[in-house]
Amino acid sequence: MQRYIRITRQTTCRYCCGTKTLVKDDGGPACGCVHSAAMQGLIKYLIVKYGEEYSDGEILNEANKWRRFFFPKYIIGEILKPLVDKGEFDEKVLEDIPAMVGSC
Repeated sequence: MQRYIRITRQTTCRYCCGTKTLVKDDGGPACGCVHSAAMQGLIKYLIVKYGEEYSDGEILNEANKWRRFFFPKYIIGEILKPLVDKGEFDEKVLEDIPAMVGSC
């Protein structure tokens, strides 16, 4: 449980309800967002199935990769921001991309 708490306290779903971590100090959920629960479940699964093979950092990195599926518009927007700022990309293209998949 300590490893789970240590890893889940280093990340958050980031774009929705404003929590600073996925879980509270006791390991309980910090919010009720569906994508937060998915990230918590993924971290638990990786610890249980691959805990001996993966470091905390590798598990955290894998969980954070999944964030792009839950918040496609925000992630793509961050990637394209330098191009938008230079006038090399029209951010109107992002209008039809879903902001969030899953609910808060």
